[in-house]
Amino acid sequence: MPSASDISDSISPGSLEYGDRQVVEDRIQQAAVAAPAPRTPGAAASATQDRLGQGPVSDLPVTSGLSVGPGAGPSNKQMVEQSANIDKWRIMAQNGRSPVIRKMARDALRATLSRSS
Repeated sequence: MPSASDISDSISPGSLEYGDRQVVEDRIQQAAVAAPAPRTPGAAASATQDRLGQGPVSDLPVTSGLSVGPGAGPSNKQMVEQSANIDKWRIMAQNGRSPVIRKMARDALRATLSRSS
């Protein structure tokens, strides 16, 4: 890695606005002094392995919250509402007054069950 003096020497005269050269050299010097210690090879990979070795990170699917994929699935509230609707449609499909109402209830029941599976 080049030193701060090598970097400041590589700035050609006239390439900076008047008075900016000293500011740039000071910032290069500060960056060189505050540079983090060099990383050991494989440190990031070992940290990842340690994190994965602790067990599952989340019970949610990888695509949870995204517009694609299965997502987190229905909430418990939705499941309770669906089961109430399913019971209502079953009763209507069995005891509806007209054949049209019974057919509509059967269709709604099929649609709900196919969506949930």
